[in-house]
Amino acid sequence: EMKSKDFDETIKIRMPSSGSATTPPHSMSDFKFKDYSPQVFRRIRDTFNIVPSEYLIDVCGGFEYLEFISNSKSGSFFFYSHNRQYMIKTISDGECKFLRTILPDYYTHVTKNPDTLLVRFCGMHRVKIHKKKEMHFLIMGSVFNTSQFLHKTFDIKGSSHGRWATEE
Repeated sequence: EMKSKDFDETIKIRMPSSGSATTPPHSMSDFKFKDYSPQVFRRIRDTFNIVPSEYLIDVCGGFEYLEFISNSKSGSFFFYSHNRQYMIKTISDGECKFLRTILPDYYTHVTKNPDTLLVRFCGMHRVKIHKKKEMHFLIMGSVFNTSQFLHKTFDIKGSSHGRWATEE
């Protein structure tokens, strides 16, 4: 069972472009990577029968990401993993903090109800470049990764604030 400290845990990794004893070299500028609640998200992925090695390859395997354009009022960017199995969404610092406050309840629900229709959160992270510029992002299972034929899709919003439509 998860303990309160597991939900508060973060792991920070320095990623120098030259590589280190624990990180590979890369062609980007040096950056810092932060992993939020790694044990909790690992258990959630287990609940959804996500194989750890396959998840890492799908999300971090050196493939190109596919960006799709969104009319998101939040200004978030959305990306699919190369095989469209996962969706990556940039989130604000406030959204990150909020998600961490509801994570214990989300965890309890999905582990008790693995066939839930709620979105499948798989991980939450932060990348920080040059001490100031940072980006939080959330990795989710894509609902479009299915063998089922989808004859209709709906873009359901979380709020009606600032949204309107005509009778037509």
